[in-house]
Amino acid sequence: MLKEYIHSVSSDFGLGKNREYAKLLDMPEVISNIYWVRQLECKVRDIEKTSAKILNDLQGYADLQRAVGDVLRDLKEYHTDQFDNWTRDVGAAIHNKTLSLITDEPVVQFDQGKLMHVNYNPRLVGLVREVRQLIILGYKIPMKIQEAVDLAKKFMRQAKALEQVANFHNTIGDRMIPSQRPMMLEAALDLAHLVEEQNGVTWSDTAAVDKYIARLQTAVERLSKENNKLASYHAQIRDKVIMLINTDLLRHQQKWKEGLKDIRDIMSQVEDQKFSNMKSWRAHWDHQLYKALEHQYQIGLEALNEHLPEIKVELVYRQQKLQFRPPMEEIRMKYYGQLKRFLAVPNNFRGVSETNGLLF
Repeated sequence: MLKEYIHSVSSDFGLGKNREYAKLLDMPEVISNIYWVRQLECKVRDIEKTSAKILNDLQGYADLQRAVGDVLRDLKEYHTDQFDNWTRDVGAAIHNKTLSLITDEPVVQFDQGKLMHVNYNPRLVGLVREVRQLIILGYKIPMKIQEAVDLAKKFMRQAKALEQVANFHNTIGDRMIPSQRPMMLEAALDLAHLVEEQNGVTWSDTAAVDKYIARLQTAVERLSKENNKLASYHAQIRDKVIMLINTDLLRHQQKWKEGLKDIRDIMSQVEDQKFSNMKSWRAHWDHQLYKALEHQYQIGLEALNEHLPEIKVELVYRQQKLQFRPPMEEIRMKYYGQLKRFLAVPNNFRGVSETNGLLF
């Protein structure tokens, strides 16, 4: 049975079975392979030790021992080759500087699209993890690789902080509501000016890098808070406009007045918090209010006759003939007056813009 198991281990190893299950998250294939083979090696060594204690006097033990030795030799040769290949590849990458940290370079740079990039190879983070795992497994790391890892570890915390700032810088424009961008112009310019100072900050000056990161984080936090706050106000107004678009303009004009007052109050709250350049944002909501008004106005026109206030008319007999009371002329005046009041609603409808209060 044990010989058959050893044979199956050898066969599985040769065919690479179960290798997929042994792959480690975010680890190169070579490191995963080493883990996989070392696990097989541990199982076979357990069999070797156990059989030496309880099976050494049985017939066939010598054959089992030879089979175990052959498998162990193949496994060791394999993971040794894997480590040597890893060492050679990493060493070459460090030598040609594709996997290294140049300390006299600026900590960040910009591409043609004005995107911010941190001058810290993400592969270095993986290299630090790989070396840590290999040391745990008992491998001796070459000095050149160890020195590169030590340097990478020294600046890894700062690189992660800068990467967070870079991600924010590169995506904040997409997360801003377009009409609110001018309102955050001051905070955005502060961050932009601070980012432009990066040419004088290099990895070689750790204190300067920490100071630069702290200033960047302060600017990022300010812009992020402003964006979140304005987005919250935007959502409040959106809910008010949705309510208005579903409110009957003909029968509930008071609700429209209250809704508009609430929107203007929100605008005033934003102004009180020292936000400026609100023209674009106000114009945006004027446009949305126009669409809401247009929708309800069209619905009101279609049902105007059905919902106008009732006019009380009496039919009386006077001077030997039937007459209306009030007279037909007065009835017409009342009817047309009510009709005119609704038709004139758009002419008197005030939006939220400062320059021109009327939407029409």
